[in-house]
Amino acid sequence: MIFERHAQDNIYENEDGKYFVGSNRKKVYETYDEVFEFACNKKKERIEKVAEKNLGRIPKCAYDAMLRYDVEALIRRDVIAA
Repeated sequence: MIFERHAQDNIYENEDGKYFVGSNRKKVYETYDEVFEFACNKKKERIEKVAEKNLGRIPKCAYDAMLRYDVEALIRRDVIAA
């Protein structure tokens, strides 16, 4: 389900103090704020894509709720050591 937490949403910290999301160690971020913003935007884009794809098949109130969903509450602010 799109609103559940997945490993691809986890924020990890490398040994060198840089951050990455999920299993993509190639794309690293210098600060936690940068990686957190990236993870939130990525999740929001996925939710918006599903909402748009299902527009007309789901009630308008469900569509609107998907677009208003607070992804920051979903993306954990805890950092996992890699």
